[in-house]
Amino acid sequence: MPVYIRFENNKQVETTLLSRKPAGTDWIKAPDSFDWHKCYCLDAESNIQERTEEDVSGEFLSNAKENGKATVTRVVDKFRREYAGYSYEKGESYRVQAAAARSILQANKSGITADEDDLAVVQPLADLRGIDVIEMATLIMKKARQAKRAMAKLEECEDKIESELMDCGTLEAITQYLESLESNIETELNQGATNG
Repeated sequence: MPVYIRFENNKQVETTLLSRKPAGTDWIKAPDSFDWHKCYCLDAESNIQERTEEDVSGEFLSNAKENGKATVTRVVDKFRREYAGYSYEKGESYRVQAAAARSILQANKSGITADEDDLAVVQPLADLRGIDVIEMATLIMKKARQAKRAMAKLEECEDKIESELMDCGTLEAITQYLESLESNIETELNQGATNG
């Protein structure tokens, strides 16, 4: 029974064993010397050629780097959600709290009474923790500053990590790099918090 190979971008993407050619124009009958353990491509004249080990390894490495970038994005996004909120609504809540806290602290500094709407946002949080509104506003602002620094640090980390990932020259190096990704980001964030 003949073997048929389907190509995309001149590289083998699918192989099948059928009594007749499958539907579609991308299928070509494999040569008699076809080996299931080898990879094939089309040359400039559309002849089927065995791919070199270097070519196949290069493609594996390139694919691993692209998949690694997706992993980087997923891990960095996990950290972002920790600081910005796990949803749009939570992030918006953090922004509202920070604005109210800022207003309360400014009013306190100026010796005037804080706005009722701002107090309505911060007072329940203070009551829940058993602290006064000024302490709660100070705590909210501290957390807002930490989140702002962390978000900036995460942007820096993501760019640096993607660049370092692209510099990895082997599949093993990519694997090792990705295995230590979360701890490396935590270290960067902790250094940023200490230096910030």
